[in-house]
Amino acid sequence: MTGYRLRKIGVWSAVKISFLINALLGACLGFLVGMFLFLFGALFSGLSDLAGAEEFPIPIFGGIAALFFLPIFYGFLMAVMNGIIITAIGVWLYNIFARLVGGVEVELEQAPVRAVYSAPPPAMPQQPVSPPPNFPKPDPTPPIFRDDEQYKPPKSSEGGVDV
Repeated sequence: MTGYRLRKIGVWSAVKISFLINALLGACLGFLVGMFLFLFGALFSGLSDLAGAEEFPIPIFGGIAALFFLPIFYGFLMAVMNGIIITAIGVWLYNIFARLVGGVEVELEQAPVRAVYSAPPPAMPQQPVSPPPNFPKPDPTPPIFRDDEQYKPPKSSEGGVDV
C-alpha cells in the first residue's frame, strides 16, 4: 500500500467541475419544484371553484411558466451560489488548513495488470503463390500492334464523350 497526501486543490479546477454538476442538479430540482407547484396550483384552483371563492387576481403558483422558468432559475442559482462561491470558499479553506495540519491522507493500491490478448499466430507460414506449371505464358507483343478486332481501342470514352 502506498500512502499519499492531498496538500492542495486547484480552486479553478474544482469550481469548473462543481459549477457544471450544480447547474445540472439545480435544473433537475427546478423542474421538480415547477411540477410540484403546477400540480398544487391546479389542485387549489379546483378547490376554490368548489368553495365558490373569488378567483385570486395574481397567479400564486405560476402555472406552465413555472415549468419553464424554475429549472433555469434554480440551475443558475445553484450553479452560481453553490458551484462557484461555496466551492471556492471551501477549497480556499481546505488549502489553508492543509498547510497548517497537513492534507487528507489517501492510501492507494496498485491495480493488477491485466493480460492483453492478441490474435493467435497463423497456423502455417504464408508461402508465395506461383502459377501452376502448365499455365500459358502471356503474349509478349503489346496489344496496340495486334491486328485482332477485339484489341482496337473504343471510339468513345466511358463517359460517353467521343474521342
